[in-house]
Amino acid sequence: MPEDFISSDSIFHKLPVGIYRISADGKILMANPFLVSMLGFSSFDELKNRNIEKVIFQDQTDRLKLKERIENEGEVTGFESVWLRKNHTMVHVSEFARAVRNAKGKIIYYEGIVEDITQRKFNSADIKNYKLSLEKIVKERIDDLRKTNLLLKREIRLRKKTEEKLTRYYLQY
Repeated sequence: MPEDFISSDSIFHKLPVGIYRISADGKILMANPFLVSMLGFSSFDELKNRNIEKVIFQDQTDRLKLKERIENEGEVTGFESVWLRKNHTMVHVSEFARAVRNAKGKIIYYEGIVEDITQRKFNSADIKNYKLSLEKIVKERIDDLRKTNLLLKREIRLRKKTEEKLTRYYLQY
């Protein structure tokens, strides 16, 4: 269904996730405004001339894996990959996709929903880095405490020896 037939107040235009329809050979047939914007394009007309097979996926093997899983499983949910925006910056996505087939079973097009999870990925990476940083600090603190503990034990031994010597000295007199 061409985008022209979908009213601008429909859910297609309002959802905060990308919605697409792509031909079997990668031509973008339909994309909602969120997806157009997420990929850094100013309009669907600017985006539709791209071939997703060649420019959107940062790693082409991700696209092949996605297509293979769709063909084997019928649909895919939560497939994470990295797409490239128009300006070549990365956007991390989680995708639900399925193949639509004709009566003979041939794939006519793929359709799907894409969620931008870039911030979640960065937050997750920040948390992981923070955790690693805390683990390093804790390890350093434990090492410091062990060293201090050894020094204290040594100091206690020295004091006991000194006390024993003093006790023997005073007992002699």
